[in-house]
Amino acid sequence: MVGTLLSRVSGLAREILTAVIFGAGASMAAFTVAVQIPNLIRSPVALTSALVPAFTDLVEQGDEPRAWRVASTIVSLILLFLIPVTLLSMWAAPAIVDLAVHEQFGQRDLAVALLRIMLPTVILMSLGGVVTGILNAYGHFSVPALAPVAWNAVVIVTVFISAYTVPFGYQIHVYALGVLLGTLVQLLLPIPWLRHHGGRLWTAFAVRDSYVKAVLTGIMPVALGLILLDINILVNTYFSTRVPLDLIPRDTGPAVVDKAFRIFQLPEGVFALAVTAVFFPV
Repeated sequence: MVGTLLSRVSGLAREILTAVIFGAGASMAAFTVAVQIPNLIRSPVALTSALVPAFTDLVEQGDEPRAWRVASTIVSLILLFLIPVTLLSMWAAPAIVDLAVHEQFGQRDLAVALLRIMLPTVILMSLGGVVTGILNAYGHFSVPALAPVAWNAVVIVTVFISAYTVPFGYQIHVYALGVLLGTLVQLLLPIPWLRHHGGRLWTAFAVRDSYVKAVLTGIMPVALGLILLDINILVNTYFSTRVPLDLIPRDTGPAVVDKAFRIFQLPEGVFALAVTAVFFPV
């Protein structure tokens, strides 16, 4: 819970810094549109909640080799699915953004450019979810909880440096690169702790294993819930791009809604998510 608290406080610091630099203006609105779309693409393979019970059960039975084979199969299926989907989404980024914003939104091209930068986070976040699930199954919570702190730190440092070294028109692109780099660090940071448990992830396709089938079946309701949540967020974003211009400055709607939503999420993240993460494997 303390680790989650630190991640949320550092996230608040990140939001304050980006608000100081970008405000809730047009470029931040384009970033908001772009950063929401990868979450929707990743939703069908958000496998942490389905993997933890299966992995925990096999470890409790003393069959750790099979547990790691199941996890490796899930990783292989994630890569097999997400690599082509990510590449296709980068190609179709203009059409995807057009679905997310109203035609009066004037930052479409910037949103497309930022989306293409951040789309690889789909793969990195999904793999990170598997690593987190395995560590949680072993009762290890501190490093996975602190990994988002590293993510925030990378983004904060990247944005802070760019504020003094990069022309203003390109600083938002550096912010997107910071998100990509931070997501990579968040994936890599907990991996050394996997080795402490004597297993490793490799290429495997044990798709007939009953536990693999249980994970894939268990993800369906979770994926549906996440997809509906992310679609809901994108619907909010769409309507925020068509607010009459006499109410808010042009092209600022998504940024305004996002800033309010992130403050609203702060207590939920500190308490509900932290407690749930620890209780779930039990």
